[in-house]
Amino acid sequence: MIGRNEAVTTKSTIENLKIADSSAIIDVRIEGIRPLIPPSCLLEEILLSSKMLQTVTLGRQGAANTLRRTDDRLIVVVGPCSIHDVEAAVDYAKRLADLQNELDDDLLIIMRVYFEKPRTTVGWNGLINNPDLNGTYNINKVLRVARDLLARIKMQIPTGCEFLDTMSPQFISDMELAVNAVVAARHLHCFLSVSTQGLAFIVNTAGKDYCHTILRGGSTGPNYEQEHINKVCDLMRKAKLTENVMVDCSHGNSRKNHANQPLVAEDVGCQIATGDARIIGVMLESNLQEGYQKLVPGQPLEYGKSVTDACMGWDTTVDVLNNLAASVFENDEKIALRVSSRMLHRTSKFLITGISQVKLDLCRNLCIYSERVPMMNDAEHAHFILRLLEECMSNDLNRRTQAEAQLSIIVSTIMSGNHMHQNELILQTLLQTVSPVTDSQAASLTVPPNLRIITCIWVKNLVLKYWKSPEFVSDRWKTQVFRNALLQMAIQETNQVVALHSSVIVAFISRCDFPTRWGMEELFQPLVNCLQMPQGLFQDLDILIEKQYRAIDIILRITKELVSRRLMAHRKHFGAFAMDLLPFLSNHWDVIMNSSVDGSIVRSVLKLTNISTKLIAVILTNAFRVLATQDFELVNAILQKMCHFIARFQAQFSSGQDQKAMEIQAGKCMYQMSKLLMKTQASYPMECRQHLQEFLQLYWEI
Repeated sequence: MIGRNEAVTTKSTIENLKIADSSAIIDVRIEGIRPLIPPSCLLEEILLSSKMLQTVTLGRQGAANTLRRTDDRLIVVVGPCSIHDVEAAVDYAKRLADLQNELDDDLLIIMRVYFEKPRTTVGWNGLINNPDLNGTYNINKVLRVARDLLARIKMQIPTGCEFLDTMSPQFISDMELAVNAVVAARHLHCFLSVSTQGLAFIVNTAGKDYCHTILRGGSTGPNYEQEHINKVCDLMRKAKLTENVMVDCSHGNSRKNHANQPLVAEDVGCQIATGDARIIGVMLESNLQEGYQKLVPGQPLEYGKSVTDACMGWDTTVDVLNNLAASVFENDEKIALRVSSRMLHRTSKFLITGISQVKLDLCRNLCIYSERVPMMNDAEHAHFILRLLEECMSNDLNRRTQAEAQLSIIVSTIMSGNHMHQNELILQTLLQTVSPVTDSQAASLTVPPNLRIITCIWVKNLVLKYWKSPEFVSDRWKTQVFRNALLQMAIQETNQVVALHSSVIVAFISRCDFPTRWGMEELFQPLVNCLQMPQGLFQDLDILIEKQYRAIDIILRITKELVSRRLMAHRKHFGAFAMDLLPFLSNHWDVIMNSSVDGSIVRSVLKLTNISTKLIAVILTNAFRVLATQDFELVNAILQKMCHFIARFQAQFSSGQDQKAMEIQAGKCMYQMSKLLMKTQASYPMECRQHLQEFLQLYWEI
């Protein structure tokens, strides 16, 4: 029998167990709920073609190779701040794809395709959330539009997307580039998401192997300069991360001003050109039209203009990308990778499109072969290697396969080397192939450019690996002959890639042999001779200027190598040479100013101006204490002549198809001069300050 108190308690418990009507407290701020299309339906509706799959695979592979440092191209993520007009985006992609085909050797271009915008304040929050730009939020519609747009773009060029939640990727993730904007996903992660069937799942990730840091500026200002790169790389090194840095040229680095993006890209390009291989990519905000426009209800939008952040226009974008490509080409740290990585990059295209793996095996063998040059017994082996290299570039598959098989055998039998002195036979043969010594030989030999480039790579690897060995060349006289031959090849070579490799070789040998085994007169006199210009009228001014450019470039490389040894004795040697060098620089600028320089060689002269300014900066930095007052006055006179030439160029060549490119080159010259002034202004002797002030006034007028 249940007591009175127990009965009351039981009744209360039953009342508490009754299910209450919760409609008054659930979804009280929700106006409507619509079903979301399952990702699997969309994946079936808009399928990937083989062309799209190839584009995605090549893009991911190229980015991964760049982060692994096996591809020397620079990653460039460029495109609109956000996508709001599908047709304009496709138009932009077609133009970008054409540009990618031109710059493919130096840049891996990825189109920025952002469908969502992070918002901490009110404003348009992206195509996926508000496709019609009117607050209707037809998300199912735009998921189709987004995937269809990516499909159309992926027929042209790789894309990069930013995902602000864990659900959007399920609809378009098979088109996402492997390199994401956020690289914290190196380690394992767990989060909530949906499957392709639209069911809620707990997702565990394995992490990403290829990570990089993006610098986009912050509350303290821009962070794209050399000191910022060094700082972030120090932090990455301490964290045991690969020093891969990408610079965002927009946002904080541009101080929210789209017109500053080319300036940021120019600075980053200079860092890349001077050898900083840690910068693996840049990001740019660009559109068909410059600036941005506001969303005004009822008013039509301008075609190809951003509705969020202001962007660069298309013409500016082309100039910036061309300059970045030139910076990558000039990077000496990356030049050693150029042939092997180019071949690997192009081979991957053949491999994916169904052609056999033969070329990939060839590239691997060449990479191994160039790093570990096998020892030869006689000169015929060197000739045999040249024939193999030539056959490996044949269009005939059978010939190419046989050559590759023979090369594989050679690679597999690499020896540690008990006959290193016989390398001189290989070196002599390869040098004659790269650059024939006499005009008669040049007339009789027609060596394909690709073979000359690969051969030059071999010469450089031989020298860099074995030159310090006392048995590399058996005779001191032959050593001198090889040094002089390499120097002449670097000065006279017409192929730009071969000339760059040759300059690196000469600079390295100077570091090893100067001044005891390779004296001042032997090393620098041929370079100084190139700077001498005859007075009066003369023909082939463009050829002469190109030789001067190459000579100054070699002097720069040699100086950097010598300074890196931190030996004051060598700095004194260079100081003595610098005092002799300045009059030649002044003389050749007198001749240029008095010559009738036409539009066909203005760009070459501007290029010469740029590198001359760099040389003067090196002279003032490393020979400052041994220069006299008259030397500083001569420096100021040279700088003034350069400025007058640029002013004359601007007045004389105000139009023409090359005008834009020449203006960019002139801007580079002025940029180098401004850097020189900032570095040396405080160090000038008091008696030279007046000359510096005169130059500063002229500089700012231009």
